[in-house]
Amino acid sequence: MRLEEEIRSDVFEPLAFHYMEISSLLLKHAAEDIEQVEHIRSLLEDLQNVRQDKIRSGLCKISNDVQSGGTAYAIQMNNIAALEINSVRRLMTNSLQLFHKMKQLGASDGTEQEETQSSQLPFSNSSLGTLIFSVHFHSLCVLYHALETPPVHRLRRFRQN
Repeated sequence: MRLEEEIRSDVFEPLAFHYMEISSLLLKHAAEDIEQVEHIRSLLEDLQNVRQDKIRSGLCKISNDVQSGGTAYAIQMNNIAALEINSVRRLMTNSLQLFHKMKQLGASDGTEQEETQSSQLPFSNSSLGTLIFSVHFHSLCVLYHALETPPVHRLRRFRQN
């Protein structure tokens, strides 16, 4: 079963790119034609929760790596679905834009360019920029994790009475 495979694996298991959108439409418009529709809804919700947890733990791992002095050049997210990409799009693009601005500040040679760039951001040292980026990224990851994760384990099990 896909859910057990997803739980056991550290990587994203292959699914249709738009699996959530397709399943949502089927459950909305053809629920009466589907046997055990509530069980299927529950399994889809569990699958989505497991995959979101993988995304969160990956973001937190990156944050911890950056804070401990490491560098994250790429993130492997093979088999990620469309809605899952959308859930982290803003966080990733904003963080990477900030990191790019700080990297430009650290690499600037000319004094005229440094003056222009230092007026855009309140720091010019690349190590300070990396520190600020890592704190910024870590804060965003913590906020993302806190907003999305209820305090209890989110897997639901379908029980037939």
